[in-house]
Amino acid sequence: MKKLIVLFSFSFMVFVLSPGLKAQVELENTYVGDIAYFGDFYAYINDNTLKVYNTDHSLFKSIPINLSEYGSIIMISHTGSKHLFNADDKYEFVVTLHSGVNVYTVAVINEDGTVLQIFDSLGFPSFFNVNGSGKMILRDHTTTPIVARVYSLGGVVGVKDYQSGGESLGSSYPNPASEVITIPYKLEQGQSSVMQIYNSNGQLIRTMDIDATFNNIQLNVSGYRSGVYYYKVGDLAKSFVVY
Repeated sequence: MKKLIVLFSFSFMVFVLSPGLKAQVELENTYVGDIAYFGDFYAYINDNTLKVYNTDHSLFKSIPINLSEYGSIIMISHTGSKHLFNADDKYEFVVTLHSGVNVYTVAVINEDGTVLQIFDSLGFPSFFNVNGSGKMILRDHTTTPIVARVYSLGGVVGVKDYQSGGESLGSSYPNPASEVITIPYKLEQGQSSVMQIYNSNGQLIRTMDIDATFNNIQLNVSGYRSGVYYYKVGDLAKSFVVY
């Protein structure tokens, strides 16, 4: 009797799930590395070289980054803007480097690999506009408490300079925390994105898909070691503390 029930259940499942319900998912391309997407480009780091691809996955630029004195590149923080940091017509890219616990450096380079500016001992940048003027926040993790520095940029942060253009990222609570924290965020209707969690060594420890269905995400940190962690969506990044 059990065999008959199992066979019937399986047959019913196949009948229900099969007709017209095939997922419309197709693999476009595979990258060897953790990829970021901002506006018009995909990008990832390979052996201290920034690989930048067009949206059709054709190679746009391969940019050597010779900044080993500041550590290894752990994050592409911004890519594909023009006129945000200077007035020339070359694309600009921002990377975060890590050389030790809580020691970060942010570098701004252009599409030729020329270093436009170095922000030493600062990391995890966020970009936004205030009254039509581009701003950047960098965080100094060498101090207690953490110090955030706001910079005025030469241009305006455009919609395409964000991962999807309609994002906002709230402050997590409670902070500090030992069990579960809530991370507020906002996406435009129909928009989806990815939230990344990093530890104080700059290691990516978790990736979560998010969309506009909800406006926050619950993160269980009870298994995390005590210390500072960072959450990032597109160009936006903030931190929380686990005790």
